[in-house]
Amino acid sequence: MRISKYINGSAFSVSVCLLLFAQTSNAQTPSPPPESIQPPPVSTQPPPAQQGFEHEGYDNTSEESQEAVIARPNMITLEFLGRSLVYSLDYDRRISEHWAIGLGISTWQATVRWANYQASVTVIPIYANYYFSELPSRGFLTGGFDIIQNSNPGFDSSTFASNGGAGLIGGGYEMRDPSGFTIRLGGDLIIGRSVLINPSMSVGLAF
Repeated sequence: MRISKYINGSAFSVSVCLLLFAQTSNAQTPSPPPESIQPPPVSTQPPPAQQGFEHEGYDNTSEESQEAVIARPNMITLEFLGRSLVYSLDYDRRISEHWAIGLGISTWQATVRWANYQASVTVIPIYANYYFSELPSRGFLTGGFDIIQNSNPGFDSSTFASNGGAGLIGGGYEMRDPSGFTIRLGGDLIIGRSVLINPSMSVGLAF
């Protein structure tokens, strides 16, 4: 009986010791560090280039764009309305960073049905443009005069119904892309026997 009690007591003591040892081991085991929170990646890609008249990646203010203007000093344009009232085919050449001079030609038929009037009108505009900057897209002022030849003059006192000339004052905005394709929008004040305000639009190519 005593031996049985001794064995039972010893087994109980061993169980208690093993339980205490296990708890001590768990307490001494370090817990893993918490996972660090990484910030979301930041994109380093530049914003997409705006699409418009200019080519993608073309900087209108860069030295390369200014050199493209200098490399093409000549320009041929077809102007609608403008200096010659109806249309004109023009050539101009840049002579400095801000100045260009030009010459055009236009011929068209003037008809007044109720007066049974017909005439062939030829207009030669001679002009100079002043550009406000050296950039491909820029504002400008223009001035010059029209030489007017009418095959049947004297119908009335209007500028283009008589032979002679007229002064020109105007301005606008020119947009040019790297290939040399150009659009001009503006207006002209034609001062002759009468005074006219005429809008203008030109398309052309610099070379």
